[in-house]
Amino acid sequence: MRTDELSAPTAPQTFEALRADVNRLKALLEVNIEIAARLDRLVKAVKLDQTKYLGDVDLCLEVAKGTSTKERSTTSPTAPTYHDLVENIIVKAMTLAATQPDSASEAATFLQQLQAELDGLLKQIAPDRAKFRSQLAFLRVLHQFHVELTPGVREFSEIPVGDLRAARAYLDAHPEVLTSEAQAALVARAYEAELLGDSASVARIAQALSVAAPYANDKMEQLLADTTGRAGSSARENYQMEYDFFINHLKSRCDKLKQEAATGGDSAPQTSPWNGS
Repeated sequence: MRTDELSAPTAPQTFEALRADVNRLKALLEVNIEIAARLDRLVKAVKLDQTKYLGDVDLCLEVAKGTSTKERSTTSPTAPTYHDLVENIIVKAMTLAATQPDSASEAATFLQQLQAELDGLLKQIAPDRAKFRSQLAFLRVLHQFHVELTPGVREFSEIPVGDLRAARAYLDAHPEVLTSEAQAALVARAYEAELLGDSASVARIAQALSVAAPYANDKMEQLLADTTGRAGSSARENYQMEYDFFINHLKSRCDKLKQEAATGGDSAPQTSPWNGS
């Protein structure tokens, strides 16, 4: 039973968006499964006596509820109650059935409409359950790399690719972004960005990480002296090797993590792309 409160999830672009989509899908499944269970009980009862329940909404609701104690979705407490959702289905089916010429066809139409609603829910639940499990597995992988960057580290990671002079100036003013904690946070953020397909952020973070070594080893002047990237500059070549290695290894590791999540793999990911895979 899709409602405005339980809309279909959209493609996530951030960790927060993915988590919100997973929660919406969980709520949708919770509601649809409960409504399907209630309709299944009602359909079975109506099949035994098609005329007994026709026109008696309260009796239909009582039979549909059975021994269930659930009032509404626990995942989405603002969603309509199960009572209201099932009542709407019953009233809709009865209204359509009332247009039939005789009592026999009226009872048959009522049953057909209930069965159609049940079949529609069951058809929707299976793919939604598969999608939920897939998204949840991916979210669990992503969660391991979700960190809140400090304002300084975030600003450093947003320096445009190629602007090494700006990177040096920032490091001169904010050497704290070279600490092991800051570097580890950048690596984790790179994993998250790669997993979410944010290649632009990955490129900027790779630059932020790769410039650390030449800066710490007083090689920035050599690196900046060759802005063309031509061969022959050992500082430039070392920087580019570091940058390319990070990008390629990160992609390889994240591809593997995605495959493991898709197949239910349970191996612990390496939190540093500098480790071998």
